[in-house]
Amino acid sequence: MKLAHPITEREDARQLCSRVLAGTPASVRSLLIDVEGEDALLVFAAGAQPIAMWRLREVSDARLPPRGSIERLVVTSSGTASARNALVEALLDRLGPVAVPMAA
Repeated sequence: MKLAHPITEREDARQLCSRVLAGTPASVRSLLIDVEGEDALLVFAAGAQPIAMWRLREVSDARLPPRGSIERLVVTSSGTASARNALVEALLDRLGPVAVPMAA
């Protein structure tokens, strides 16, 4: 059986969610975007629990949660501000309205 994502990447997503989304009610659906240089890790979460994750290199090729299913957008970044801003802008164009965009 082949895992969809390496265990370390799933654990990284879990730790990131628990750190950044701590205290978020389980009913709140968030998209956590961790920009790492030119690519990003996207984690769709219910409260602070990751539901699904994607490694993103090209926004146009990204599989994203359905429009309207995200209540909160959280962005963390170890990359440059310009890379982060370009990625988030492109994602918002694809996602449609998000109730609470915020940076962590």
